[in-house]
Amino acid sequence: MHEDATRFWVVRHGQIAANVTAHWHGSTDSPLTDTGKRQVERVAAWFETAARPVRAVYSSPLARTRATAAGIAARIGLDVRPLHGLREYCIGEWEGTHYQVLNEERNFLEHMRDPHWAPPGGESVQGVLDRMLDSFLQVAGEHPGEEVLMVGHGAATAIMLAHLLDQDALGWHTYHLKNCSVSEFWLHPEPGLGLFNHVDHLEH
Repeated sequence: MHEDATRFWVVRHGQIAANVTAHWHGSTDSPLTDTGKRQVERVAAWFETAARPVRAVYSSPLARTRATAAGIAARIGLDVRPLHGLREYCIGEWEGTHYQVLNEERNFLEHMRDPHWAPPGGESVQGVLDRMLDSFLQVAGEHPGEEVLMVGHGAATAIMLAHLLDQDALGWHTYHLKNCSVSEFWLHPEPGLGLFNHVDHLEH
């Protein structure tokens, strides 16, 4: 990692009901569960006690990410900056559908082999990747050599990581992120991953 590189601390939002029931919520707005709120308290404490020199906090505009980001930002004395490009992979008319139905009845994973395919009213994998890359590159340009916190979502983040680290966005399922996990990532001089899916702070 180059001294001028931006160190990204990537946190997935706290638990929502759809995470428990295994329904895809994508761009659907959902509040944190009580468990999700406790997870936010613990990941916020991790950032506070780890004394990371985080200079800015960015968040997807959805309620679950904003609540997660706000909980952390309050503990480290920063404001939350919304970033529309960090929102979750939207599957349009299929949102709210159980994962089993998506895969067994609608062949979701099979369709996704085409990165330009999109479900009715939704986004393509390529579209998600493009806006995620634009968002991270924008923040990197604004914070060279600094550490920033990016609070986002599981699928959209995994698509970007799979593309940058393995040159295969369709392998996103190999980068599963748990609720309120912490991962460490950088882009320069080449994409790299340090801490990944760290959840020890949730187990106390």
